[in-house]
Amino acid sequence: MIIQYYCTFLNPLKMTPFGTCFVSMMKAMSMAILICSMVTSTFSKTTNINTDQSALLVLKSHIIHDPQNILSKNWSNSSSICNWDGVICGAKHKRVTVLNLSYRGLTGTVPPELGNLSFLVELRLTNNSFHGSLPVELTRLRRLKVINFGFNNLMKGEIPSWFGLFPKLETLNLYGNQFTGSLPTSIFNLSSVQIITLSNNQLSGIPREIGNLTTLKELYLDYNNLKEIPKEIGNLNSLDVLSIKSNALTGPFPLFVFNISSLKKLNFNYNNLSGSLPNSMCESAPSLQLLALDYNQLGGSVPSQWSRCKNLQTLLLSANHFVGSIPRNIGNLTILKHLDLGTNNLTGVVPNEIGDLQNLEVLVLQENHLGGPMPPKFFNISSMSIIGLAVNRLSGQFPSHTSFLFPNLSRLSLGMNDFTGPILNFISNASQLIQIDIPYNSFYGTLKSKLCSLQNIQWLNLASNNFTIDPSDNFFTSLSDCKYLTFLELGSNPLNAMLPNFGGNLSSSLQYFGVINCSMKGNIPKQIGSLSSLITLNLQYNNLTGSIPTTIGGLQKLQGLYLNRNKVEGFIPSEICQLGSLDELFLANNNLIGSIPECLGYLSSLRTLSLNSNGLNSTIPNTLWSLEYILKLNLSSNSLVGSLPLDVENLKVVTAIDLSNNELSGNIPSSIGSLQNLVNLSLAQNRFTGQIPTSFGKLISIELMDLSRNNLSGEIPKSLEALLSLKHFNVSYNRLEGEIPTGGPFVNFSAQSFMPNNGLCGAPRLQVSPCKAKETHKSRNATDTIGVLRITLPVVSSIILISALAFPGLKHILIVEDVAPVTIVPITGVVQTIKGNKPIR
Repeated sequence: MIIQYYCTFLNPLKMTPFGTCFVSMMKAMSMAILICSMVTSTFSKTTNINTDQSALLVLKSHIIHDPQNILSKNWSNSSSICNWDGVICGAKHKRVTVLNLSYRGLTGTVPPELGNLSFLVELRLTNNSFHGSLPVELTRLRRLKVINFGFNNLMKGEIPSWFGLFPKLETLNLYGNQFTGSLPTSIFNLSSVQIITLSNNQLSGIPREIGNLTTLKELYLDYNNLKEIPKEIGNLNSLDVLSIKSNALTGPFPLFVFNISSLKKLNFNYNNLSGSLPNSMCESAPSLQLLALDYNQLGGSVPSQWSRCKNLQTLLLSANHFVGSIPRNIGNLTILKHLDLGTNNLTGVVPNEIGDLQNLEVLVLQENHLGGPMPPKFFNISSMSIIGLAVNRLSGQFPSHTSFLFPNLSRLSLGMNDFTGPILNFISNASQLIQIDIPYNSFYGTLKSKLCSLQNIQWLNLASNNFTIDPSDNFFTSLSDCKYLTFLELGSNPLNAMLPNFGGNLSSSLQYFGVINCSMKGNIPKQIGSLSSLITLNLQYNNLTGSIPTTIGGLQKLQGLYLNRNKVEGFIPSEICQLGSLDELFLANNNLIGSIPECLGYLSSLRTLSLNSNGLNSTIPNTLWSLEYILKLNLSSNSLVGSLPLDVENLKVVTAIDLSNNELSGNIPSSIGSLQNLVNLSLAQNRFTGQIPTSFGKLISIELMDLSRNNLSGEIPKSLEALLSLKHFNVSYNRLEGEIPTGGPFVNFSAQSFMPNNGLCGAPRLQVSPCKAKETHKSRNATDTIGVLRITLPVVSSIILISALAFPGLKHILIVEDVAPVTIVPITGVVQTIKGNKPIR
């Protein structure tokens, strides 16, 4: 009767069938009986410090990995447990009140005996590798206020419902585990809970009962699989922090969260929320300090009423679809420290009122469509630390006087705008600068050693401006003072200088060095091998001469070497093969001679090899065909000889092969047809013979195929009609013959793809001879009939004549009346007719 009463009358929603309710009720009663029995047994025993010691020793026995040897050395019977590492005892009862083993790297399971620590108030096991199920015996810990099992490997599945049975619990941290499903409704009965952190799990639902947590102050559900949030969250009038970032929230922005008058921090970034934001959001949430809605699908105009957001310190709306201009009254946010409106579709100018934000530390407006100069008042914000204005249409100049206006500036990003003027004076006194990124503008000035007084600089990108170098100033030499410099890009500036002797002149931490298209001259210095941390060396498009120094082999961390389009000469040094991490090697368009080093085929990490447009005159080493992970191979425009082996098929992931304009010969290997990732293939201007392999019809990804100017013969395989991605096809200047295929991509090719191949035939638009008509089926049948008649007619005639002489009475039968003419088409094409209405004689 009690169960029927519960299921019928105490189920207010009346959505659960009686049978289901009965099962649920029985489970709940079973759990309650189990817990009650455990509590009763606990109170029936007299516990003391020895009970606590026994429980901790059981925990120690469940630890299978203790990398710091804390428990093995410290937890022993020779000392009081109150002196054990991670254990705190209460002053009154001398019982364990705090167990904190966080960040110890422990691996093991949580034993049920831990539930015997009856005076425990805080249980902290954060950042370990505890795994398996949590024992229900933990519910004996009735004094527990803090549970922190964050970042472990606890059981997969739903959060145990018994977490709702801790009457004094204030903090519940289960982040960084493998929990799934919805939050259990039982935890919403925790009348004292203030902080719940369930981030970094795989949770998918929030029950509506969450609105019962009237004491909750902070709720963190980041990095889960939540798709929606219930409107009852708007009833949490004590909530200070609501963070549900990096989930799968979709649909219109949940405006009800602005009904939480106590809300200070709202973080919904990295979701898929849409719609617009109201102007009145701070009217009902005046305490808002942080509003982080970046990386969503929000649109419309940026809210324009900010006068009531007096406490707002961080406003993040980047990576959305906001349009229109930056509202002028954003200047009312007088204590704002971080403003990020980047990666939207904002237009207009940066309002002068930005200069009223005198506490601003971070301003990010990059990747919009803003134009015009920065307002003068902007340069009076002395608190500025990060300025991000890249990828806009901003113009004008930065102040050129020597007194620096932003003493705390650490990052300056102005790339891809229309700024001009001498900016070097503006930045050279910024002692806190870590990053200067100002490429693709029209800044000018002379790079001087004074710039290297920025001792904290890590990133310096001045590319694509109009900077020059004073040869007498030793700018490169002074870079030795920048001991933290990792990235230096000076490309596309008219430097017209020589590379420095790198020995000791550049920081040993330098990872990227680029002077692309700077009219650099002279030799590559031998001391370049001293840049032991270098990952990328980019010297392409200059006037460098001399040979590649053998010391290049000292750059053991190098992944990208770009020396193409210079005047480098001599042999390719085998020391390049010592660069075991090399990913891209570009030596094209130089004056290199000799052979391709065989050892290049042992650089298993190589993805791009570009040696084209040199004077290399060897065979292609067979080892190159073992580069199974190479993506692009360009050896064109050399004097390479020999044939291609079947081993080409080993280049399983290659997307581009260019061997054109060499002296390669022999048949084209059919194994190339197995390269199903191949997009571009050029074998033009060689001496290849034989036929085009029919296997080329399997090159399903091919877009460009150039086999022109060889000695290929035979027909164009009809299998190529299956290459639906083929856009550019050239077999001109060969000795091909037969009909040009007409299906698939061939309907789009012009005459230039085939001429002059005198043996080809096809449609008139291809400017080749028409193909001869093939004999029809009818003609063959007529020819066969003539042959039969030539044999049978004399025989039949003889039989009829004999019959007529022998049987005169049958003479009338021999008259053939109303016989239609029989037309016979002989081989010669001349029409013969056997006329009817005449006796056959």
